[in-house]
Amino acid sequence: MGDILYANKMIWTFLTLLAFQNDSVTALWSKNIEPDVLYYTVYRGTRSGEYLLPKINVQHPDTSAVVSGLLPNVEYFFAVTATDSSGNESGYSSEVSYIDIDTTGFKPEIFDGFNTFNSSVWKIGTNAANATIVENGVLALRSTDREAGWIHSLNKFPLVNRIVETWFAKTGGSSNIGFSPTLNSSSIDGIISEPDMIRIYVAHVSATERGIYLQEKKSGIVTINQLLASGTQFMTSPIALKLDFFDTTMDISYTFAGPYNSLYRLPIDNIYRQGSFIELSSFYTVSWGEAHVDSIAVYGKTTGTNIFDLNNDNIVDVLDWILLLRHVGMNQDSPLFRVNMDFNTDGWIDGLDKAFFAKESKFA
Repeated sequence: MGDILYANKMIWTFLTLLAFQNDSVTALWSKNIEPDVLYYTVYRGTRSGEYLLPKINVQHPDTSAVVSGLLPNVEYFFAVTATDSSGNESGYSSEVSYIDIDTTGFKPEIFDGFNTFNSSVWKIGTNAANATIVENGVLALRSTDREAGWIHSLNKFPLVNRIVETWFAKTGGSSNIGFSPTLNSSSIDGIISEPDMIRIYVAHVSATERGIYLQEKKSGIVTINQLLASGTQFMTSPIALKLDFFDTTMDISYTFAGPYNSLYRLPIDNIYRQGSFIELSSFYTVSWGEAHVDSIAVYGKTTGTNIFDLNNDNIVDVLDWILLLRHVGMNQDSPLFRVNMDFNTDGWIDGLDKAFFAKESKFA
C-alpha cells in the first residue's frame, strides 16, 4: 500500500503528488525525459494495485490532472504511466492513496500531519527513556527501554460533541490514543499511571498478531476489553481509529481503508466531559518496534452553537425545555449529567438553571 493522504497533507512519492481540495485531488508527476512521449495516464481504483475506475489521459508535456467526484470515507489508489508515439506504455509509478474523512458539521481544532513537531500543541513526555521524535513526515513513538514513548496535548479538551481521528502509519509494540483529566508528564507509562483514564490501542500480541483493545481505569481500577481479534492486516496496513464523543458516550470505530467499522460504545464519565488531555503513545518499542503516527485530528461540533439548543436541532424550543426538565436534580457525579445544562457551573442541574433558561432563552 502506498502512502495515505488526507486532510491537507501532501505526500511525495517518486512520481506522484496528490493535493487535497474538497472532493477532489490533483495528481502531479515528474515529466518523462524520453523524446517521444505522447501522453500520460492516471490510473485509479479502490483497491491497491487494482485500477478499475475510469482512466484519465493527459497529453505530454502536461504533468497534472484533477480527479473529482471522490466520495468521503473511501480510500482511492493512484498510479501514473507514460506512453510513447509507438504505443509503448511504461510501468506504473509508485502508488499513492487518498481518503477524505467526512466531518460535516464539525470544525478542526487540531490537525497535525507531523511534518514538524508543534510545541504549541504537544509536549513530549519527560520520562528519561522517551526518545519520541518527528521524522520523515511521521511522529515516531520511540523509547530506549520498556518505558513509553509518548506525547500529550498541552491543553484539555472537553470530550463532548467532538471527533478524534488518528492514523497510524505503522503499529509497533502498541499504538495508543488515550485520554485523562489529570497528567504527570514525567510518567514512564504515560497516562496509564493516572487514576482515571481511557486508552484505545492496537496491541502487540505475538510476532504475527495484533488486536484492538479498550483499557479503562476508574479510581485506580483497570478493566481491559478486546474489541477486535487480530488479523494479518494489523501487521502490514496503516490503520485509523475514530472516536465520536457525544453527550454521554464515546463510539469507537476503525478502518484500514474505506468506510469506518463500528466497534464499541462506551459511557463517558463527567470528568472527561469537563476536560481531558490527549495522549499518543507506544510501549516496548525496542523489542516490538515503534509506532508511527501519520496524523491526528480533533474536530469540534459547529451546529447547535446556541447554548440553549440542548438537542442540537438548530432551534431553541419547548423540546429543549423538556430535555432540561428531565435532567433537573442531577449532579456532576451522575452518569447522565450534562455539562451544557449546568449553566451556572455549580455541579448541579437545578432550579437556578431552569430560571436562567426561562429568562434568557427567549423561546416562549
